[in-house]
Amino acid sequence: MFNGLASLARLMSNPQAIQEQAQQMKQRLAEMRLTATSEGGYVEVVVSGDHRVISMVFSESYAELDKEDMERHTHAACNAAFEQARQTTAEELSKLTQGLGLPGLDKFLQM
Repeated sequence: MFNGLASLARLMSNPQAIQEQAQQMKQRLAEMRLTATSEGGYVEVVVSGDHRVISMVFSESYAELDKEDMERHTHAACNAAFEQARQTTAEELSKLTQGLGLPGLDKFLQM
C-alpha cells in the first residue's frame, strides 16, 4: 500500500510529465489506422486509434445486396474496426499507467 502512495506522491510532484505522456499517447492513437473487412469483403472500414472513421470502401458487388445485407455488412465492418480501436486504446492506456507506477490504474480508468 505504501509503495502505491509513494508512486502517487511522485506522480503528483510532476504533473506536467503525466500530461506530456498522455498527450503523446493521444497523438499515437490519432495516427494509428486499424482496418476491418466484412465477411465476403463487401465493406472495408478504416478507423483511427482515437475512434474516428477514416474511410469506408464498398466493393462493386455491394450494390447488388439487399438493404438488410448492406446494413449487416456495414455494421459488421464498423464494429470490428471499432473493437480493434478499443483494444488498442486499452493497450496504450495500460502501457501509460504501467509507466506511471500505479498498477491497476488502467482498469480503473476504463470503467
